[in-house]
Amino acid sequence: MKRSLGSCLAGIGIVVCSQAPVIAAHAQTDAPEWDTRFVDRHPDSDDLKLPMPCGGSMVFRPVDVATGKTVPGDVEIMTGRNDAVDGYNEFLHKSWISAPFPVPGKPDLRRYYVAKYDVTQNLYDAVMHPDAACRPPTAEGMKPAIRVSWFDAQNFTATWTSWLLAHHAATLPTHGDGHGFVRLPTEDEWSYAARGGMQVCRRISWPRHGPCPKATIIISLPVPISARSSRLVP
Repeated sequence: MKRSLGSCLAGIGIVVCSQAPVIAAHAQTDAPEWDTRFVDRHPDSDDLKLPMPCGGSMVFRPVDVATGKTVPGDVEIMTGRNDAVDGYNEFLHKSWISAPFPVPGKPDLRRYYVAKYDVTQNLYDAVMHPDAACRPPTAEGMKPAIRVSWFDAQNFTATWTSWLLAHHAATLPTHGDGHGFVRLPTEDEWSYAARGGMQVCRRISWPRHGPCPKATIIISLPVPISARSSRLVP
């Protein structure tokens, strides 16, 4: 079954890999950069921006994770909810999560990156259907890409990664000698990011007053979170 790439790839993540996928990398590298409105209408100072063929680019948000005490470095998290309203479809459960990239000045944290917006038709075409003319982005193409299968999504991430490693490897985050690569996130990676990561309270009474303590790993939100959001990280 095919569905919107906004659902399938809204949570593109980046992880470390020592070898690149073997996919042909096209070479549209000298096209003019797209206007900001096609890439990021609400820039943040710590955004990660990765280029695409034909002058396109995609923006990612950092998601920090505490460094675990075990050898893999993962930490326990709780996602979902157990209330009577939405507990039946959120399924509160325990999981483990880790991240590959160091956080400058914070040795007790690691991070991964999640796409800030949906993969639009403009972005999908720039990677998967480039031509010699490099068609400019359009307003219609700002809608989420649709009719894309899981296999199409995997091919998209592999093709883009190969192009990045061939032409813009320096833009990818690194860990040791390994460059990051683009892939679909796991359900736990997406859920952790969509619920606010370390920026939310362990338990929140609603309505809540006052600041929320940071650096809390166990997550349980009392407000509905859609199954797939166009903006994953606040």
